[in-house]
Amino acid sequence: MKLNNVQPSMNVESVFAYAKKFGMNTIPEEYQTEELAMMVVADNPLEYGNLKPELKKNHDVAMLTASLDGWMLFYAPDEIKDDKEVVFAAIKRTEGCLYLASERLQQDPELLEYANNQENYNEFGDGITNQYNK
Repeated sequence: MKLNNVQPSMNVESVFAYAKKFGMNTIPEEYQTEELAMMVVADNPLEYGNLKPELKKNHDVAMLTASLDGWMLFYAPDEIKDDKEVVFAAIKRTEGCLYLASERLQQDPELLEYANNQENYNEFGDGITNQYNK
């Protein structure tokens, strides 16, 4: 449900305050800018899932979000799940999220080595690690 209280005359800080209070999914797509998206995900990375599709594909927005919460890959479009820089930022931040990356990157030797060497990575069970070492 979209709320119609966002007006063209509102500056980005006002729209951000509105998004923070009611959620990004209440902001009409025409008011969702890269600047607003960066502010919103910096405040709450879970809002990445509520961004309009073109902002989810934005490399800078995805990098910021991945550096805050690697589980963002769950909501990411395929091209972001196949972006090695974003995926590396995600696995550095959140252990165990490599399985959300593209199949190609799930097999990437550098990403596998990092994921397998993360402290406590195996506390979730050998099934996660072995899945990537076949």
